[in-house]
Amino acid sequence: MTKCQLLAIALLLVSGVAHAGDAEPICAGSTRLTPTNYPTHARSWIRSVTRRAGGPSSTLGQRIEAVRALGRDSESELCRWNRFLFVDFVLYYQQEAELGARDADGRRALLELRDQLHADWERSLSYRVKTGYVESENAPLRGEPIEHFVRRKSTLFGGLQTLASLFNRRPKDPIDAKVYNYLQARTPFSALMGPTVVYAAQDPRVGRALSCIKQWTRGADGCPSGNIEQAAEDCAAEVGFENAADEGLFLLGAFASQRMYLVRDLKGWLEQNLSETDYGAAMAAIQAGAEVHFRAETLAARCGVDVLYPTEIAGRAKSAKAYHFWSVAHIARWLRGRGVTPLSAKAAALRPARRYKKMIMIPGVVFNLLLGQPLAAGTVGDYGHVKEEQELGALWGAGLKIK
Repeated sequence: MTKCQLLAIALLLVSGVAHAGDAEPICAGSTRLTPTNYPTHARSWIRSVTRRAGGPSSTLGQRIEAVRALGRDSESELCRWNRFLFVDFVLYYQQEAELGARDADGRRALLELRDQLHADWERSLSYRVKTGYVESENAPLRGEPIEHFVRRKSTLFGGLQTLASLFNRRPKDPIDAKVYNYLQARTPFSALMGPTVVYAAQDPRVGRALSCIKQWTRGADGCPSGNIEQAAEDCAAEVGFENAADEGLFLLGAFASQRMYLVRDLKGWLEQNLSETDYGAAMAAIQAGAEVHFRAETLAARCGVDVLYPTEIAGRAKSAKAYHFWSVAHIARWLRGRGVTPLSAKAAALRPARRYKKMIMIPGVVFNLLLGQPLAAGTVGDYGHVKEEQELGALWGAGLKIK
């Protein structure tokens, strides 16, 4: 049995996807949607939304309003989280037709709904208010160095962390070891670069620059000018960074490439180790990065994927998942800044990204089977595009010629 197959089995064991029967409604009970238990709840929740909207003949607009209406009486953090992640995963696993989105316009409508629900969930998070879904939020963390915190046993994915550690060992090669130590990866669903992000988020310029990029992704009327790389550099220069190009790349590669994982994984440490004012500023920067991540995908659906890549990459990238490009590009640039040669930086930046994508494909096949989707849907079918975009990111970040 291969390592990938073992990881797939581990994901199934951790998630409990074998449980049968309807799940609790999205905004009732105590069920919290997670990356691993979605297959358990997906069908039931799609049916629930369809019923609330008026049945199978209901329109996409009616189903969107049915999602918005869920939990209006309580508006708890749990409800807001479930609404957001439900729509996000419907899109991620390409189930939008089951919610009535049968063309590009319908998908864009769901993407815009997802972005609104994500921002709504972020607003529900409060200083020192526990959610039950934040890393180590019940542990005494005051005074603990962030470097120690990110090496703690995950309280959310402990079993998966143990199994992932069997395959994600510290490399012997010194350059690969640099990347390993920099990423501080606990599980496939955990935040990366925690210490670096925490220190950077306390610089007020970082929060302002990310807010500036977020505004650009919204594209007030139609499509914004230029591309996101130019926007990130302009925003970094506007707030006072001297090396605006590298800083813009850092913001896209570290903050805007990690979905909401930085919020979830760092909130507990931040609120125990920073004042309320400093916590608010740091969390605002991290949340702005997460909003850039989601809004970028929506922007690409409206304006084409080239808007998410540097000018040199125009026409080469096919995926709206540009975080695969930016995260690898940032690591390659980070290595170059530490004296690593371009070719070695390219290779070392690519290795963990390729390993992650290969290992996550097997659980992707299993989840597609459980969801009744084609085997090549979602994270499985985009392997070729992602592999190409990782390669382009490593070349671009290392400063090598792109043929």
